[in-house]
Amino acid sequence: MYLLEDIEKYPFLSTLPGDFPYLRGTDEMGNQHEPWKVCQELPYSDPEEFNQAVRNDLEHGNLLVLAIEAARARANLGEISDAYEKVVGRHKANSRSVIGVYSTEYAIKQEINDVRQQTHDFEAREGRRPRIMVAKLGQDGL
Repeated sequence: MYLLEDIEKYPFLSTLPGDFPYLRGTDEMGNQHEPWKVCQELPYSDPEEFNQAVRNDLEHGNLLVLAIEAARARANLGEISDAYEKVVGRHKANSRSVIGVYSTEYAIKQEINDVRQQTHDFEAREGRRPRIMVAKLGQDGL
């Protein structure tokens, strides 16, 4: 939810519908051709009411409905995530190394032993173990 003091600093508040940056829609006629169309419906009067609804749905195991309602009210992903984080906290991934999983299943033991020997030789020569970088692409492909 934005207050007047949050938006006063923006120079384009006096723009009209159809004007860049399209804050009032892309159609210069606004909603005149559909006068009963609701442009934005906010089902919650303030952030605390939304947070309470999130808590209620969390107890019943359904947060997707609230996320859809918030998105329909033009909340962006960051705003939805912030609201969820206030209620359920931030997820903290556990990083852990798993060693030996593949070598125990690999059928050709001599190849595993050769790689171990090459690793040992590299460490003796370079003063450190070899490094491998594994990357996973994100949802945006970057």
